[in-house]
Amino acid sequence: MSAPVVETKLDATGGLAGMLRDEVVAPEGRFDAGILGRLFDAMPMRVTAADADGRFVYANRVALDMMNMRLEDVVGRTVGDILGEDMAARTAPMLERLSGGETVQWSDWVTYRNGSRRHVDQTYSPCFSANGTLVGFIALIRDTTALKEREEALEARIAALNVAETVNTAIIKTSIDPIMVVDEEGILLDLNPAAMATFGYSRGNAVGRSIADLIIPPALRDAHARGMARYTSTGISRVLDQRLTMEAQRADGSLLPIELTISEIRLPQRRVFTAHLRDLTQAREAERQVEQQRERLHQAEKLSAMGSLLAGVAHELNNPLAILVAQSTLLMETAADAAQRRRAERIH
Repeated sequence: MSAPVVETKLDATGGLAGMLRDEVVAPEGRFDAGILGRLFDAMPMRVTAADADGRFVYANRVALDMMNMRLEDVVGRTVGDILGEDMAARTAPMLERLSGGETVQWSDWVTYRNGSRRHVDQTYSPCFSANGTLVGFIALIRDTTALKEREEALEARIAALNVAETVNTAIIKTSIDPIMVVDEEGILLDLNPAAMATFGYSRGNAVGRSIADLIIPPALRDAHARGMARYTSTGISRVLDQRLTMEAQRADGSLLPIELTISEIRLPQRRVFTAHLRDLTQAREAERQVEQQRERLHQAEKLSAMGSLLAGVAHELNNPLAILVAQSTLLMETAADAAQRRRAERIH
């Protein structure tokens, strides 16, 4: 007998949508397992054939390896017997569609009888006898578990990244401190609402401009340019991840004291820098007021000490003076003549 020929046409999903010629069907109107074996045993995907009642008549070597069974243990048994109730429940509704000549395809997770959970792409193609009776169907099964797990892992990572990005965006937008992002050329890529409010810029008239022109006072721009050039060429930086205090410039030209920390973020194709700034204007004003209060307190303490000293001196003077006053009074009262009385009055 010549080698069997499969009449196929590939539909949009690439599944088997044709029918086997008469060589695959025995004269008595059933599958010829020998021909099926020669046709499908060498195929790298799982192939099974079942009769019109859903009982296996053939499984290729890849399918038998998956089932961990021999062909003689599979033939004559149902899908539920071999693969479990999950597969049986999925296969049963297809019989009516297959009887009508329809090729059925589906892709999903399946739990097999042995408890193994696999993701499979399956194509079921019906086969008819010469008189049009449904002989059975052939199933082409591709195990895509590894691919699906990688897809799900990638989806989970993307979802996690989306969550992280959403959280980071919310943190940046709601931060009370200004945050600016610049590239290696010192061009502003983005800034948060706090930065716009602090420096008086809108996003439209700030993004795309040099950070030096936006917030660095003219007297410091040369030093900034030299630092950027040095880091780009040598990788040596004196400011990265350091807490710096300096003056910055607002859009109206006024200056304000700031605290600044610059961090580097390395991306696949380039690197960017994030600048976290803090307006020290209120802190400096609070420090000034505290210093004034400290000076006033110091003056008050000096006056209090002087008052205590004077009170002590007065006490020390009053005691001997009281004695002098008393003795001069007594002398005036007991004076023997007018000259002695006058001396006593002068002492008093």
